[in-house]
Amino acid sequence: MVFFSLATNTTFKTIRYLLLTCSILCIGSVGIKAQALEIDLSHGFHANTNKFYHSSSVETIYQSSTAGYNYYLGLTHSFNKHFSLRTEIGYTSTKTLFTIAYDYTEGSVDQREFFSSYLYNQKIHLGILPELRASKGLVTAYLNGGILYTTDIYSHLASVNEDRVHTTDPIALACNGGVIIAGSRIGAKLNIGYTRYGETEILGIFKPTVSFRHINFGFGVVYKIGKS
Repeated sequence: MVFFSLATNTTFKTIRYLLLTCSILCIGSVGIKAQALEIDLSHGFHANTNKFYHSSSVETIYQSSTAGYNYYLGLTHSFNKHFSLRTEIGYTSTKTLFTIAYDYTEGSVDQREFFSSYLYNQKIHLGILPELRASKGLVTAYLNGGILYTTDIYSHLASVNEDRVHTTDPIALACNGGVIIAGSRIGAKLNIGYTRYGETEILGIFKPTVSFRHINFGFGVVYKIGKS
């Protein structure tokens, strides 16, 4: 019950941050109607795998393929019909079960430790993604990629009932592709992508860290502002 309360409170705070940013983007767009801009709000899910790192070797004995979910709010500025620049903020929640074994030295004695747990992780990110586009009729295909500046807003290890908040701010690399089907103002967006996150601390500074790898699927609504 305590974990549910903490996770719920953190999620509500994150949603409030996203809504505030959405309001700022919408208000700011009023003064730039002459430019070719798109605002999109998307929701999706991801399949997650983990890569563990340590000063010694880490053996991944088991990890689940539990899926998580994502929310994105994006602003895309078109410079011409083929090149755009996308800025987005996002929220990602992941739940995964893993069992690892790693070596460490205590005094002069080499030890081997096994660790198994559910890991609940929530991140927010700011992304800057150059984008290539090709359009035909109402359909626009796009491909973008770039850097996500992320922060862990919530991490919880179920096996030790331990919360770790704001411990790491990993950089991520993202690549996305998809299609937008739109009329003069409003359209639908479908997206598939891959995100590789930097290392997140989960057990302490001398313990193994984890890097999340996400295959993302999403859909959303697009609204065009200004000239096409």
